Amino acid sequence: MTAVDRGRPLGLVQRVALPGASALAAALYISRLWCEGRPQVAGWAACATALAVALVLGTAAVILLRRLRLPAWPLLLGGIYGLWPFASPRLALAAGTITVVCFVIAAGSAPSRPFRRLQALLRWLDLLTAAAFLALYIATLAPSVQPADAGEFQLVAAVLGIAHPPGYPLYTLLGRAFTLLPLGDAAWRVNLFAAVCAAATVGVVSRAVRRATGSATAGLLAALTLGLVPTFWSQATVANVRSLTALFTALAIYWLLSYGERRAQRYLVLFAATFSLGAAHHSSIILLALPFAAYLLAVDARLFVEPRRWAAPLAALLLPLLVLLYLPLRSAMNPSFDSPSVRTWGGFVAHVLALGFQGDFLYFLGQPTLGLRFGILADILHLELGWGLALLALGLGLYTGRRRPAWVLLWGGVATVNAFAAITYRAPQTVEYLLPAYVALAIGLGLGLGSLLTGTASPLSPAKVQGELARYLRSAAILLAGLVAWLALANGLAAYPGYLALHRDNSAREQAVALLRAAPQGSLILANWHRATPLWYLQQVEGLRPDVTVTYVYPEGATPNGQVWARRIREAVASRAVIVTNRYAEFAGLPYRLVPLGSAWRVEPGPAQADLAGLSGGPHDLDGKLLFLGARIAAHDASPGEAVSVELAWRPAQPLDRDYSWFVHLVGPQGIAGQQDLTYRPDQVSGTEAIVDTYRFTLRPNAAPGEYHLIAGAYITFPDGKWQRLPVAGGGDTVELGTVRVHPRAEAPATALPLDWAWADGSRLTGVDYDDSVAGQRRVYLHWYRPAGSADLSLTLLRGSQAVGQARVAGGAEAGYQTVACDVPPGGALSLAVAAQGRPLAALGPWHLAITRPAPLPGRAARARYLDLGGNMVLTGVRWSPASPVPGTPLRAELHFLAARPLTCDDSISLSLEGEGWHAQDDGTPAMGAIPTLKWLPGWQVRDLRQIDIPPEVHGPARLRLAAYDAFTLETLAVGDDRLAQAGQGTEVTLWEGTLP
Repeated sequence: MTAVDRGRPLGLVQRVALPGASALAAALYISRLWCEGRPQVAGWAACATALAVALVLGTAAVILLRRLRLPAWPLLLGGIYGLWPFASPRLALAAGTITVVCFVIAAGSAPSRPFRRLQALLRWLDLLTAAAFLALYIATLAPSVQPADAGEFQLVAAVLGIAHPPGYPLYTLLGRAFTLLPLGDAAWRVNLFAAVCAAATVGVVSRAVRRATGSATAGLLAALTLGLVPTFWSQATVANVRSLTALFTALAIYWLLSYGERRAQRYLVLFAATFSLGAAHHSSIILLALPFAAYLLAVDARLFVEPRRWAAPLAALLLPLLVLLYLPLRSAMNPSFDSPSVRTWGGFVAHVLALGFQGDFLYFLGQPTLGLRFGILADILHLELGWGLALLALGLGLYTGRRRPAWVLLWGGVATVNAFAAITYRAPQTVEYLLPAYVALAIGLGLGLGSLLTGTASPLSPAKVQGELARYLRSAAILLAGLVAWLALANGLAAYPGYLALHRDNSAREQAVALLRAAPQGSLILANWHRATPLWYLQQVEGLRPDVTVTYVYPEGATPNGQVWARRIREAVASRAVIVTNRYAEFAGLPYRLVPLGSAWRVEPGPAQADLAGLSGGPHDLDGKLLFLGARIAAHDASPGEAVSVELAWRPAQPLDRDYSWFVHLVGPQGIAGQQDLTYRPDQVSGTEAIVDTYRFTLRPNAAPGEYHLIAGAYITFPDGKWQRLPVAGGGDTVELGTVRVHPRAEAPATALPLDWAWADGSRLTGVDYDDSVAGQRRVYLHWYRPAGSADLSLTLLRGSQAVGQARVAGGAEAGYQTVACDVPPGGALSLAVAAQGRPLAALGPWHLAITRPAPLPGRAARARYLDLGGNMVLTGVRWSPASPVPGTPLRAELHFLAARPLTCDDSISLSLEGEGWHAQDDGTPAMGAIPTLKWLPGWQVRDLRQIDIPPEVHGPARLRLAAYDAFTLETLAVGDDRLAQAGQGTEVTLWEGTLP
């Protein structure tokens, strides 16, 4: 130790201890990555060798960094994983990512010549960032026409039509320009328009932060944060108006920040033009005038009292509004998709201002559920950003207020006003309406981070602090930037598989094409909005089946929607063939049959002429009552969570004398893996007509790979609830339909307790879940990845040293994921022992050292749930208050769902309490309409709040039941639990059963 070092302890740390610790940390990290990158067990000798080699590399890295005049301390981050007691690829990736980001940030400000050249490229950073995100969005772009509003926007852009209020004239004109590109079909080109808008927004955010703070790093990280927000990404891949709204929001904030810094009149004019275009595009931007005006008042109060400065901005504000004239002018030309009301002044104003929706604006403001809505806002931020990134965005954004309070007024005001408007608005798209808030939060995060990195907002900036302390403060800021980078990237990595799956999903087009081609000549299709728009697009843009009329059946005030549909059917069925995309309970009262027609139904006013071509497996007589004619199996391959579809044909051997039910079961080594039953009343079947119906069910999550058999049969149900199958001539009571090969999943199953535990044969345990739905037992779900060519695994669940359950995980030639279920008695913590071919199989610990003791499993409290619902979602938790329902007292329930896959369907949740002669329920879109399922991504955990108003006069036995169903087709999602299906809960789960006082 030198005399200088004795007087400067921080200098000693920097010169000696820090480089040594950095080299050691790098060695631990590198050696561990090398050992854990190999699938087999690593011995102590191999670990020691790897550590020795890595120590040499770490030391060399420290020396090289010193010569390049770069700090070595980021290498210490690798030591976090080097000392971590478990193998965790996610933590290893996090440590490596943060380390690399810290080095890149440090290199960006290094004085060495190579890094000065790197700094010269930063002027292109915003453009490169936008280009990178555009490439990402194109790689995950929806392939063609989409349902609902997206299909409408693709249509109006292609035919220059008039969209629903507020009309979106600017969007329509810009979308039309994209349809002229010689790429893909017209629908894909309009999807591309959304990707360009989103990528441009990301680039503007990067530039706004970089110009305001002088930090390219902060701009890039703000852009990264926004660009990988799941819903922002979602809107970047399909035709929509939100991405353009986000772009106008980002541009407006950018021009205002520029005006605040430079006071140049051109920025004020550009802001006025941007705000006007945004308001003409969507009136929700008008609300942002409040924070925009507050910011201008804070940075240039004299502007409001100097009228001579208003002329140019006012002209820029008014001129873009001329785009609204597109609506009446184009409507006068009678486009194929029109809204003639815009041709009158009153209709034009009502359309542009969307006055038909004014009852939804601020709807929740006076409701007792307003507090719950703000809780849902917190849930949305958690889903979109994660708690870490959300808190960092808020904290860093507010940090700027210490020196730049006007910045907080701007980004904070935009986020607050937009969030308040969205959360009080009654419409099931809250996650989309929040896009301007996401833009503002990302800019706030970038402004705060840039202020820290450049010292522009800190009272302890490098200009005021001397020596090592200033460097340590900057190092802390760099570390924080690395953390932001990792959290944003982790957000994107979690969302990417879902968007890649959606990119491959062309079902909207396939279903619409199939339905139009199957429709009889001159027929009428009564469709919901979800299905109507892609049908219209195919007719009006691609010219497919113009002879077919597609009518959107819209709600009519307080009239139940099923009654509206039933009336529409009665009005049309006598004059033409009618097809419906929805199937309501009210249809049972119609004197017509509904015959499956692909994904819809044809209404038959008389005996139907069934399509019996291509049937196999028949005929078979069932007790002289029914005649099985045959079946058509749609596909002979499936995976857990996917649907199996079978068309079954039969006819009565004589007119039906009672209700009869047909069933189709998929049977494998572990019993029934999927099933559906359909019941027929005598008044639904005419004489001995042939009936063809579709049986569609989802494979249960624990269906093991292998060959399964499809069987069918019929039964009668007695008044006491008992049932009896009809015997089949020749013996038995079922008919063999064919086989289905069940394959492993391609994607990991959804789990509430994710893991990544490796075993010596290459298998990985990816998650564990628990279900206490059946009294007296706990079902344990273990989710596995099995490599190709692996042998079967024998699993033993232990409580202490006592085995309480056993299960088998199938091996085989196919790699993939599978779930096994094991029922154990309720009790304490569990551990897992694994064996292969009769010998214990070692788990892989740190450095992939062998661990032969049973692995302790993470646990969950009693009353845990893991109930698969149709392969779409999983119920993971439920609680209600009061614990025992009381007449006259509202029952408030909190349900927790886990998204099992990316969804494009709109599912509703039904919670009901019923007793003899009475029924009360609460149905609707999850999270009070704020988070519809068609926005869910795999792994999303959504909290759903329900309230049942129990009548005060009821008493006696009652049951609390839960179901989920498609909001359009009303098809109930099957409960993927064989125990509950056998107990009669195949479509509705009984959560509570008791007696009301």
